[in-house]
Amino acid sequence: MKTLNTAIIIAILWCAPASLLAQCDCPVGNTPDSIIQTYNIPTLSLKTTYVSFKKAPPTVATLTCVTLKAWVSTGQNFQLRNMEDYFLPDYTVDFLRTTSFSGPGALKDTLSVNSSFGPYALEAYNQPGYFVNIGPDSPFQRTLLTSTTRDVVKYQGYDSVSIQYNNKGFNSVQGSDKYSFLANSATSVSFRMAYYFCNASVLPAFFGDLRVARNNGVAQIRWNTITESPGMIFKVEEGDDGTHFTAIGDVSGKGVDNATYAFAQPLPGSTGKKYYRIAILYPNGTLKYSPVRMLDWGMASGGISIFPNPAVGRFNIQFGQAMTGQLDIQLLSVSGTMLERHQSMVNRQMVIPVELDRDYPPGTYIIKVISNTDRSVSLAKILLGN
Repeated sequence: MKTLNTAIIIAILWCAPASLLAQCDCPVGNTPDSIIQTYNIPTLSLKTTYVSFKKAPPTVATLTCVTLKAWVSTGQNFQLRNMEDYFLPDYTVDFLRTTSFSGPGALKDTLSVNSSFGPYALEAYNQPGYFVNIGPDSPFQRTLLTSTTRDVVKYQGYDSVSIQYNNKGFNSVQGSDKYSFLANSATSVSFRMAYYFCNASVLPAFFGDLRVARNNGVAQIRWNTITESPGMIFKVEEGDDGTHFTAIGDVSGKGVDNATYAFAQPLPGSTGKKYYRIAILYPNGTLKYSPVRMLDWGMASGGISIFPNPAVGRFNIQFGQAMTGQLDIQLLSVSGTMLERHQSMVNRQMVIPVELDRDYPPGTYIIKVISNTDRSVSLAKILLGN
């Protein structure tokens, strides 16, 4: 058992479940391995909640798919009071409960239940029998929501990924315009996030270690082997997201035990994160992969990045250097129209939280930050979701 350092994770299990959706299968038909995280919310009111899960480190393996399951249980009770000065025989109550989650990629599911109560005959206000208690009612009892996606780029890394959970209820009362309606509800949710990866991407037994480092604008990739077979070729691969890779060079194996290798990739002026792995090609055509290593080149001075991205309603702006003074933060459409504007006074901060004033249609937008200290302008794209 291995544990990641995060308060929300109850357990990380390395196991292969008995059955998986076909879209999680490995290319050769083998059963994937998995990293599983669980998170419980014992009591939740009607609202939108954000749940964070630790991403799968690229050093583990390349993800095949991601599955999220949520078991929802709710209890609710109501009290309906007749506020009219006369008897009414036909009060009815309709209540809609909706539970849903959504995350990056196509990870989302929604379930709704309609409840109807009545008719009720209620006496005039403040007379015996002028109110009725409804319930308890349980529209969800360990009800399962589940979704799986192969769009795994946003789930691989060293930080966290945010999942939005919505728990909503709507009611309507028929029979009078004058009534009092009190509603009490409680919800508990158990989440299970599973990252699936294929055995072929696990470190080969003969492989020693892979290390990457920066040196004056050059990425230095070094690795060693414990044992080797004659005729092996090491293909150095590089990518921008830890999932998709491009070959940047080949190194022929030495065919001896305890061999060391080095490969240099010049990247003058590079910014952001680069990911590296070694594809080991055997003489018989078999291909295996080393773990993935990340090399962070940082941001250019004055540059910004957005996280989480995609975002829903709130996000953070990270700067390439500590910022001081007043910042003018603008949300723009892709055509350049300013949609929102925020002023923020900072003192040597590198991360600024932003909460939007309203919801926007899903799509791509621009974040523009102007420093009133040096009038520098920084731009970054943001994808806003539902």
